[in-house]
Amino acid sequence: MSGDDGAREMVILSVAGGIIVLALAWFGRSEDGAVQSTDRLIVGSALLASFILGISLAAKPGWVRRLRKDAVHAVDSDTGLASGQGRRGHHPDCEHFRPHTVNAIGKVLCAGCTGLGIGSVASIAMVILYVSLPISPSPMISMSLVAIGIALVAASMADSELFQARGGERLFSNLIMPFGFFLVAVGLLESTENAAYGLMGVLISFLWLDTRIRLSRRRHIRMCSGCVEACKSYLA
Repeated sequence: MSGDDGAREMVILSVAGGIIVLALAWFGRSEDGAVQSTDRLIVGSALLASFILGISLAAKPGWVRRLRKDAVHAVDSDTGLASGQGRRGHHPDCEHFRPHTVNAIGKVLCAGCTGLGIGSVASIAMVILYVSLPISPSPMISMSLVAIGIALVAASMADSELFQARGGERLFSNLIMPFGFFLVAVGLLESTENAAYGLMGVLISFLWLDTRIRLSRRRHIRMCSGCVEACKSYLA
């Protein structure tokens, strides 16, 4: 298994995606009037579908392997079993991976997946409120929402790549990512008053999520590579 696994290329694409999102919000901005309710429903439905998918991935990371044999996070749920290494929170039961888990409801859970699940549930509530309430932010506020959303996504990725976060911090950094997705899509829709731009924000959010998963996967591989134990769960 490659220690990079396409993560470097995905980071470059994600940065490009962030630049594209900012350009769309700026050059596509409109001050003609309020966003049509139909456009809100379209973008809101796409967001709901993406957050439901996020919840399913958080609850059962391995289900995508039936659709994608190379699914990066699906491998995390299976590798290491053949080596005899036990698992807690779908991570190897060893001291190196304990900071990647949290104790909750009497169980050991993956901090990243738990954060993603909680953030997705909360974001679903935000989508429902957004579609239901007559909210019409100004173009400047809408563009600020886009910038804040990108900042939240970047902070989540930076935590994975640059810092030695422990369970609670790791949970929080994954929790804020769905909020970032929500703010980007809604900010694009409100600033441009065009559902196509909001949907573009949802699509780019999938790119960011895949990048976050690959960065996490790369860190897991590096941890196993530098470990003296024989199991090598993420090198199978």
